[in-house]
Amino acid sequence: MVIAWTYLLHAYYRSKEIEYRYFRLGPKRRIFDRTKRGTYKYWELEKCLNDKKCPIDRDSANNLKFLIGLRHEIEHQMTRHLDNFLSGRYQACAINYNDYLKKLFGKKNGIDTQLTYSIQFLEISEEQMRQKAHETPIPKKLQTYIANFDGALNHNEYNSPRFSYRLLFKRKLVNRPGQADRVFEFIDPKSEAAKQIDKEYWVKKEVERPKFRPTDVVDAVQKAGFKRFRINPEHVDMWRSADAKNPAKGYGVEVQGAWYWYQNWIDRCIELCEAKCDLYKYDYSPKDECEQKPNRAVPVNIVGQKFLCTRLSDEDFTKSNAVYVILCVGDGRKWNVLDAGRKTKSSNSIDTENRINKWYNKCTNKNIWICSYPEQQNKVSKQHLKKIEKIINQEYNLPPVN
Repeated sequence: MVIAWTYLLHAYYRSKEIEYRYFRLGPKRRIFDRTKRGTYKYWELEKCLNDKKCPIDRDSANNLKFLIGLRHEIEHQMTRHLDNFLSGRYQACAINYNDYLKKLFGKKNGIDTQLTYSIQFLEISEEQMRQKAHETPIPKKLQTYIANFDGALNHNEYNSPRFSYRLLFKRKLVNRPGQADRVFEFIDPKSEAAKQIDKEYWVKKEVERPKFRPTDVVDAVQKAGFKRFRINPEHVDMWRSADAKNPAKGYGVEVQGAWYWYQNWIDRCIELCEAKCDLYKYDYSPKDECEQKPNRAVPVNIVGQKFLCTRLSDEDFTKSNAVYVILCVGDGRKWNVLDAGRKTKSSNSIDTENRINKWYNKCTNKNIWICSYPEQQNKVSKQHLKKIEKIINQEYNLPPVN
């Protein structure tokens, strides 16, 4: 199929007068690349797909790029155990090819009139599906490739029939001799027959719960409000500390070497994030729902001046003329200065997202407090505030901020 697709795109580019041979620009004209025997070097399929004028849609291109990568991985190897696992992608590749053959070159060139359905030699029974397949496991290298490729797709791309063609089959018995004996029969999705099939399907489907990739888990947790929750290190640290990949806990399942999570693990991640929301939220807005206690301000003496300190989640940075000092508070209320800055009406750089990220990276326990001076605004001059900021930077070896 890779060769067939390559020829199809070559024919398309030729019909559009798009150059699909490799060349480099010489002083006066193009110099075409050639093989040792003098034959032109034409674009391979991946190059055809990456060209801006490629007519192939995104999901069909994803399907082909997956198969190209798979072809590279299994080159010079004998692999007989991928068909059952990837048959939906092979089927999508074939159907996509026929669709584009007709779309680009006319319906008369379609191959669906000559090759309609393949013959299935294996009868699929309910007893068969319950039995464990006695297949040699897919090599680790291929498992990693498949997991990495799938993990880079979003939900819609992964479930597109252009990427992988999936069908639900139901065996049907005819009512009387002489009726049409077709392998496939299509029915209206709104019909009573379809509704009955749906009922049976969902009853069977409930046996195997929906599975989610790590990217799906992170997306769900971030949508719950925990924007600092990422695959690495937050999610990795969480499932390791919870021993969540222990099959006995029922949080997920391993499928062909790749781990997939169930909904209950997503729910558990959100619970754990809520218990330590200061760690997983950007807590510089008072609208955040993290409740930090105590909420009251705590006086702290810094460079001989009285600062009022609150947790990062309770600080709104509304003082327009103030010096802010950022503390990381450890055990025994010992603290060290992470950052300092002066906020004026013309300068508002102290609470930027980039700066807050740096505070979190420096403070390993994430117990960050914001201290401000003076207690009341407009009681001190700008020159005095600038002097306090300079003293703090010198005292704690902080780099000056322009």
